[in-house]
Amino acid sequence: GLAAVVLTVGAIHTPAIHKWFHANRNAFSFAKASEVEYPRHSDVPITVSANRWEQDLWIDVIDGDGDRQRFPMHRSEEDGTSSFVFYDVQNAVRYRVGSPSLKSKWFSFNIFDPPEITSLTITATPPAYTGKPVATYTELQDFTIIEGSVIAIDVKSSVEATQAVVTKSEKQLLDIHSFTLKETDDLRIVLTDHDGHQQ
Repeated sequence: GLAAVVLTVGAIHTPAIHKWFHANRNAFSFAKASEVEYPRHSDVPITVSANRWEQDLWIDVIDGDGDRQRFPMHRSEEDGTSSFVFYDVQNAVRYRVGSPSLKSKWFSFNIFDPPEITSLTITATPPAYTGKPVATYTELQDFTIIEGSVIAIDVKSSVEATQAVVTKSEKQLLDIHSFTLKETDDLRIVLTDHDGHQQ
């Protein structure tokens, strides 16, 4: 008799529990990858859609100190998505979203410090026939050089990183220590640390 009661209770509740887990697992659709990393001081947007039942969503947040808080998410009348923005994030964060009936799994994103330029010296050496002196710059700025000048950039960074110069017009990599330009162009210095983080 006892065995019959146990089996009966199990037979009644097991499908319901399975159905609840299935519904909970597929309850939300996130607009982008939910577990990533961001540079320190980033603004991190979370956008999610509820696939069933209530549309009034909230977000639970556990910060780097282990404190847990709940905030309402803003619902867009235009597309029905709900959003929340973490502003000026400085530490790793765990979060989940939910409605009165369902909760998502916990997600997290980590924070990293991208390599930064700590000092910079740019020299432009004009062709010898011009008799012009070497021009030196110590900050990123617009400058005019004589055609054929050899440009060299000396960069010190906050962490050990590979260094490169990228042109906007041809999107090509240049040797940061010595290169020339054929025409006016925009240059970007790219620093890449051992983990692939860029600045």
